[in-house]
Amino acid sequence: MSNMAGRLKRIERVIRPVKCPECGGPMTESGNAKVEVRWQTFDDPPMKSEYCPKCGRPLVIVLHWLDER
Repeated sequence: MSNMAGRLKRIERVIRPVKCPECGGPMTESGNAKVEVRWQTFDDPPMKSEYCPKCGRPLVIVLHWLDER
């Protein structure tokens, strides 16, 4: 998807919000969707943020704790 097509899709979602068929969440940035937040410290195995493959909404956000050694 081109950058311009992505922008147009986000604008359309704000104007006409719809439910995502994959995750069931609202496809708008201002929707009250639930997101899981995970803390990763320096001794945890690597984790990545997860996004819905259909709408791109964040499902899991990983916060990285800096190594202070």
